[in-house]
Amino acid sequence: MNMSDYDRGMVNRRRVLGDAWVDKSTANLNAFNVEFQDLITRYAWNEVWGRPAFGDKTRRLMVLSTMIALKAYEEFALHVRAGLDGPPESRLTPEDIKEVILQAAIYCGVPAANHAFSVAGDILREKVCWRRKPEPALSFEFHAHTHFFRYLFAVLAPGFVFSFGHLLLNNLEK
Repeated sequence: MNMSDYDRGMVNRRRVLGDAWVDKSTANLNAFNVEFQDLITRYAWNEVWGRPAFGDKTRRLMVLSTMIALKAYEEFALHVRAGLDGPPESRLTPEDIKEVILQAAIYCGVPAANHAFSVAGDILREKVCWRRKPEPALSFEFHAHTHFFRYLFAVLAPGFVFSFGHLLLNNLEK
């Protein structure tokens, strides 16, 4: 069976964006947008994404750069998510995305890259690919000592803290 340009485009579109996104997009087809969806499926997803010169990973990186340049952050977010969730051979890492944004900062402008870092950072946190530096785990011994000293200060604080403070100050002055 010969596949049409539309069918080949749909295969590429599903491979790159994932079935869930494409199903959501095609569920929203109506008389107003059906011709546009047909156009981008045949041309963008078949004629361009189907070309052999670049693989999907290279094209993903190019699209991210272009979306930053255009300040098309909704489309940028779509392609960040798709890149992180893509098949292993074209999947992007957080490091790949960071490098694209750093490159874009020079050629597209720092404000555009700053916003792209914000958008991508939100997605990475959402997908648990990146978190703030974790706090060091505290040992049981540390917690036990902390509770012991809290108890001591609660019981002895009025006199002890004053006396201990005087002792420290007197020794520091000598």
